[in-house]
Amino acid sequence: MRKYLMILGTCFSAFAFLGGCVDQNKGMTLREAYSTRADKDVDRNEAARFFSARCNDKNHRDYVCWAIEYGSASMMNGNYDAACRELLAAQRAVIQQKDEVAEGFAAVSREDLKPFKGEPFERAMLCYYLGFVHYVRGDFNNARVFFAQAIEADNTTAENMAEYRNDLRLAHYWIGRSFMRLGKMDNARLAFSNATRRLRRSGQDREESKFAGSQVKARRKRMRLEAKSFKMASKGETPVFGAVDMTTSLSMTEMPAAMEGASAVSPVVLSADDAERFFTPDYQDEVNLIVMIELGIGPMKVVNEYGDYIYPVPYPDRQAMVYVDGHQAGQSFQLVDLYHQAATRGRSDKDNAQIGKAVTKAVLKQLPFVSVVAGYWDITPDYRYWHLLPGEVHVFAAKVKPGLHTIHIEAFDVNGYQLPRYGVTRYHVPVVSGQDNVYTFCVQREADNVYVEPEDD
Repeated sequence: MRKYLMILGTCFSAFAFLGGCVDQNKGMTLREAYSTRADKDVDRNEAARFFSARCNDKNHRDYVCWAIEYGSASMMNGNYDAACRELLAAQRAVIQQKDEVAEGFAAVSREDLKPFKGEPFERAMLCYYLGFVHYVRGDFNNARVFFAQAIEADNTTAENMAEYRNDLRLAHYWIGRSFMRLGKMDNARLAFSNATRRLRRSGQDREESKFAGSQVKARRKRMRLEAKSFKMASKGETPVFGAVDMTTSLSMTEMPAAMEGASAVSPVVLSADDAERFFTPDYQDEVNLIVMIELGIGPMKVVNEYGDYIYPVPYPDRQAMVYVDGHQAGQSFQLVDLYHQAATRGRSDKDNAQIGKAVTKAVLKQLPFVSVVAGYWDITPDYRYWHLLPGEVHVFAAKVKPGLHTIHIEAFDVNGYQLPRYGVTRYHVPVVSGQDNVYTFCVQREADNVYVEPEDD
């Protein structure tokens, strides 16, 4: 874990030096704004304003970089309209913006001199969020178009990765729902079938086994700290009101059917525990509550003179379970792992060109009379990337009685054990009859607000 934090710190430092990331005025720094998804103490509204202030010049080479961060911060705060406006402009910039002079310089010098357009998986998520907002608005046809564009943007041209083309399950699921609402059930059935198609990459089993082992150790440490914290809070000189013992970490199969304070009757009319049933038009047509759950932190980029490389961030929250009015409603289904999408796109022409520049520079540095000049040749790769993406996106959908409900998300580690302090609750969530009620939850540690002041006697 320390290794990744050191890498992340290095990336932030590099960006500060290269891009001028610290706001000279009092207020938020870029480092803080970039930590919006990881740090629940960062004000999302302030982060959105921070990124918005940098979106004024839509012809700037970094415009798309700022716009997608603004879109994420706005989406996380529930401001879909503002996010949609900027993300639409960003998509247009990706399609239209072309600075031939800058790209010419980038071909022989720094990659960040050309307009930022993102990696394939980043362009795909840009289109996904646009499709999502249009779906929530009830514009199912345009939503379908954006989801289709997400799949197209994510498709790799690398022949050694050909099997991973058309594998953006997140977009396929929403294309299925869009087709279903447009009355095209056969198309919906095919899209839902594509949403279940999970391909494993080379080395994935080894990566997951290693990470699962590390999380066993992390859980033991977590429980020791929880025990120490509870002892200090409950038996100290000034006991803390409402201190909760979180030393019991249940597995998903041990979770209670109803939580303390649950309503007398479960409002859940229909739910699905298996993917085979969940991803069918018949089931999806019945549900009226759809909860998108964003877990973890998206992949990060590190650079050296030979290129830029994508690394996963080792976040603990990997699975989720949903409770409605205190009653267990079911587990979520993973629709995308963004590191998997990044790692299965293959090397691009830009990557190959960067290696070529690095090799040429290395050769020139060995030549007399040229070595000094070659040493000053700046061929820095593109350090820019979408910091506020989630690591994974899951979906839960069920049929729930109309009314106002309390929705609670419990998060679990890769081994299926409950993560204390990762629960997220929303109160008075409306479920209206006769329409899709779609909500997004962003899981963060300590982000819940369930503290209740004691009533006066």
